[in-house]
Amino acid sequence: MENNAFRNLRLQGEKGHYTLMGEARVLEGNFRYAVSDGHDYLVEGSVQVQGGAPEWAAFTLKLSIPDEKLPRKGTLTLELFEISPKDGSRQNELIIPLDTFQ
Repeated sequence: MENNAFRNLRLQGEKGHYTLMGEARVLEGNFRYAVSDGHDYLVEGSVQVQGGAPEWAAFTLKLSIPDEKLPRKGTLTLELFEISPKDGSRQNELIIPLDTFQ
């Protein structure tokens, strides 16, 4: 999974503890992320990488979701994206499945 802003992604982990490694090519070296259970955002934040577009920069994102926030059933997804400086909209959004609970 990749797009114009994110590539070489490698995901590890389970049950609320995940590590995503990859490369980002983002404006001012900053991108945002959010973890969703399909209804609510459980974790949100931003990552600052060394450098910025047009260069690619390596990053590691460690996520910990408290047990009480994990769904009993459903899929957790990680959304990676940039914020447009013009209108604040999401750009280069990439959605990555993290875990499925049954």
